[in-house]
Parts: sequence; C-alpha cells; structure tokens
Amino acid sequence: MLVNVAVLLVCLPVIIAAKCGEWSDCNSCASHKEGDGMECRWCDTSKSCHDFSIDPDCPSSQIIDMAYDCPVPPRNGFAYTDEFGRRKILPIAAAAHAANPQACLTNAVNGALLKRKLTVQCDSKKNDTCSGYTAVSHFDRAVLVSFRGTSGTEQLIEEGVESIFKAKKSFVGGGNVDAYFYDAFYALWNAGMRDDLLTLKAANPDYELWVRIECLMYLSQNLLVRNN
Repeated sequence: MLVNVAVLLVCLPVIIAAKCGEWSDCNSCASHKEGDGMECRWCDTSKSCHDFSIDPDCPSSQIIDMAYDCPVPPRNGFAYTDEFGRRKILPIAAAAHAANPQACLTNAVNGALLKRKLTVQCDSKKNDTCSGYTAVSHFDRAVLVSFRGTSGTEQLIEEGVESIFKAKKSFVGGGNVDAYFYDAFYALWNAGMRDDLLTLKAANPDYELWVRIECLMYLSQNLLVRNN
C-alpha cells in the first residue's frame, strides 16, 4: 500500500502539468515548463511548442524559450515600411550626426523644425560624447527624438568594458540597465532633453512621437518611453 501511494505522489505532478505540445501560442509555450522541470520552447517557423527535443528542422534563430522574446504584431497603421525607413527615419538619423541638424531636417524631413541639439560628456574619457536632438514636423504631425550613435573606437571599447565589468543599475520602469547606457541617457535627459520633449508634446498633444536610436543609445528608446 505504501509503495502504491509513493508512486501516485511521484506521478501526480507529471499528470497535472501540461505537456509542451498542448500550447498553441508562443507566450503560453515559452512561459511554462513540463512536469519534469524542462522548459517549453516555441518554434516560430512551424508555430508549434516543444520540449527540449525541439524539432530538428527548426532553425536555431527561430527557437524562443522566453515569453519576452515572442513576436508581437504591430498595431494597425504602425507596421514598418521601406518607404518610411528610407524617406523619414534615414534622414532623421543622419541629422543626429550633423553639426547643424536643421539643414538635414529642412532638406529631407519636410522642413521639420529643430528644438535643440544636445551634446554631453558621457564617460570618463574627455572626447567621448553622447548627442541627440528633439524636433517637430508639422507636415508629418510628429515630435522627433533622435540619438547619435557611437563615435570612434575608444568610445566603443569603453562601452564594452563598462558593460561587462560595471554593475547594472535598476531603472524606474523595471529591470536593470548597463551602467554606461543608463548614465549616457540621463546625461542627455537631464541636460535639457526632457524639458525640450515635454515642451514639444505640450504644444502638439495629438502628434505622434518618433524615436530614432543607434548603436550607442540602443537602450534610449525604452528608457525614454518609460520616462513619459
């Protein structure tokens, strides 16, 4: 009798726990484990859920084991288009590298108006700067925020070193952020970008917000959105 009870207790969790194959969507699949503790994994190619013995025909790039990484379809009207990337985002990006962004905005972004470009020192190296600007396009009915990317090999190395060896910093919106990018973002944010953005938003409350990011400031979009 005791042996039967022991067997029942051992098997019960396995019976209760859902099998990976029962999940039909990425989020449910990647959020669960089988009764033996093995994580379920989603194959985005076949749209199917598997245990550790993932479908061998599924490319490794299409295997998702964290719900956070599950693809989310864009809202209606916000899907990426090649025209938008070429005609809008590319010149907005180029303007972040210009000494005078207004020239680029005037020529290539339907006369968008520069609010201000900010450049600040963002690490211990004197020549390592972070830069970005805010602007408004009345033609596109959009407020623009664009960050310049990494400038030079020294800054790239400094980013890597600090990202590896410095402790991450907790962020008000949740989670932890590499110290380098946290400090770089707030150096710009507190130097006036926050005030400029709030001013533009208050003056144009029904405009869209377009945020353009690059290598150095790849976290800035998320940090900026969580600050608003």
